[in-house]
Amino acid sequence: MTFFGLDCFTKKERELERRLRANDREYNLSFKYATNAIKTCKYNFFTFLPLNLFEQFQRIANVYFLILLGLQLIPAISSLSWFTTVVPLFLVLTFTAGKDAIDDINRHRSDNQVNNRKVQVLIDRKLQSEKWMNVQVGDIIKLENNQFVTADLLLLSSSEPLNLVYIETAELDGETNLKVKQALPVTGDLGDNMEKLADFNGEVRCEPPNNRLDRFTGTLTFAGQKYSLNNEKILLRGCTLRNTGWCYGLVLFGGPETKLMQNCGKSTFKRTSIDRLMNVLVLCIFGFLAVMCTVLAIGNFVWELKDGSQFTVFLPRQEGTGASLSAFLAFWSYIIILNTVVPISLYVRGGEIGDKDRCPIHFCGLGISHRCPTLDTFAVTRQTVTVQVEWERSVCGGSPYDGQIAERGVKMTFFGLDCFTKKERELERRLRANDREYNLSFKYATNAIKTCKYNFFTFLPLNLFEQFQRIANVYFLILLGLQRSSLFNHAGNKRVECRVIKEVF
Repeated sequence: MTFFGLDCFTKKERELERRLRANDREYNLSFKYATNAIKTCKYNFFTFLPLNLFEQFQRIANVYFLILLGLQLIPAISSLSWFTTVVPLFLVLTFTAGKDAIDDINRHRSDNQVNNRKVQVLIDRKLQSEKWMNVQVGDIIKLENNQFVTADLLLLSSSEPLNLVYIETAELDGETNLKVKQALPVTGDLGDNMEKLADFNGEVRCEPPNNRLDRFTGTLTFAGQKYSLNNEKILLRGCTLRNTGWCYGLVLFGGPETKLMQNCGKSTFKRTSIDRLMNVLVLCIFGFLAVMCTVLAIGNFVWELKDGSQFTVFLPRQEGTGASLSAFLAFWSYIIILNTVVPISLYVRGGEIGDKDRCPIHFCGLGISHRCPTLDTFAVTRQTVTVQVEWERSVCGGSPYDGQIAERGVKMTFFGLDCFTKKERELERRLRANDREYNLSFKYATNAIKTCKYNFFTFLPLNLFEQFQRIANVYFLILLGLQRSSLFNHAGNKRVECRVIKEVF
């Protein structure tokens, strides 16, 4: 139940079991299941101002200046105009609200882009192009190769033998290796026959919406028979269909009830570590300000006791105002006078930190500090480990690494620099006594030894080469650690295309 788009404090009855029928919208709508539209934005036109102000006053500096504004409205202690506090506070709140508005507008655009994607839905015994947001629970939809899965689906049939489909789950669990799903034989017989699919009236009973990606339990009742359903029969929203011509699926969960959105949670106010640090620093600064004003108030109390009565002609005061009251009022006056000790613009400057030329990472929220060096490479861990390829050979800095012991070859030099030539393996040694010409034809090694590394001509190039080779080894290990995956995609029946994904900070 909502009021101007804001959720009210009403509790939805907990769903214990999901029941639906294929191709029966009237029956499925009676359960009031969620549509397939998603919403990741935080505000709307009516809730932006109150919610954004509430979030901004989570910052201690903003609360401090709001209290300071209230103190300046008291004539007895105010020595500065309220205008000096209202203008900076208003500018800071406006600047931050503008950034938050841009973030949320981008979220609205992203939601609209996803909700307005097209998919083929079986309606009135024929396929019709519908927006994702209009897809209902119980609809049968058709997916084609390289198309995103619209909702959480029960796989019915596919173009592959044995009704197999191949999906990529990178958006769900970060894994780029393809997973295999298989439809039930009874539904696989439907194929792409529109008449059979339109007459399909199977009833599904399954678990309620949850965030468990690797588990699903349910049953399909069709033609008087019950068939068990598990996770191998389900296509989750966020997956991508790969290496499969087409497939048909029955919508089980849509929109916010899909496992993908159940794992995302609601958009909440996020505070960065810099925000928390700045709150601590502002508290320390305010503590210093309070101590300083206390010392000044004590000085005012002492001065009022000793010499204050002598200056009543120049500094008139109301009758009944003693030294204690004067010191108390002076404390708050000093708070107002020294208010600039707490830097209100610090939050604005902190939000502007960023070097786009040095940081190729795109941040979805402007409130996140664009400081790549502070990112922890191992902050996000994966719960699964996948072995996809075997390492064959690597070349770094001109040196090959293949896990094999290199065969010994002839040292062929150019200015003393070893070249990459390979000598044929010597299987047998042949020589003749007192016949140098015959023996030299085999190019055997002489009796001279060499333990030094450089000569006059090779020192500079070889030394630089070795140094850069060490640097290359470091970058090679970094790239090897950041290398995530190698994907092989079928390009029709002609060839296989290899696509390598690299993630480099």
